[in-house]
Amino acid sequence: QRQMCIRDRVIIGQGPELENLKRLMQELGLQNNVKLLGYVPSVLTYLQHVIDINILASSEEGFGISIIEAAGCKIPTIAAHSTGMVEVVEDSITGLFFPDKNQQALIQSMSCFVRNPYLKKHMGEQARINALEKYNNTLYKQKIAQSVETILTQHALKHS
Repeated sequence: QRQMCIRDRVIIGQGPELENLKRLMQELGLQNNVKLLGYVPSVLTYLQHVIDINILASSEEGFGISIIEAAGCKIPTIAAHSTGMVEVVEDSITGLFFPDKNQQALIQSMSCFVRNPYLKKHMGEQARINALEKYNNTLYKQKIAQSVETILTQHALKHS
């Protein structure tokens, strides 16, 4: 069986599981192979020069802003099929889903991209197209203007 070759391994972010992650890395002998960067005010440099697969394995996510940031840099996402992710990732188009808390499925998804760089590149390109179509400033401003107009119209109708 062919081994996965991963050049740079970084984990960005922090949270309540950080100490458990450090302990697990120690148990697996990975402390020298993975860089824990903690909180990073801007991930753009990492997205542009270090990361080529975005992975969100969290069970809950408010809204997948980090997925959109990665998509803007043509990076596909592998995400747990959970709240906040399904609104942003189109499975097998802009990234891959795996069942929440299923480590084996996560590994299979990672292997899929490592073994098929064309697929990873294609999904990254589709992710960027999707992000630009759905989450650009012009569209955002139009939606806000439409919402304000709707509210004002409804208010005017109630008071006429």
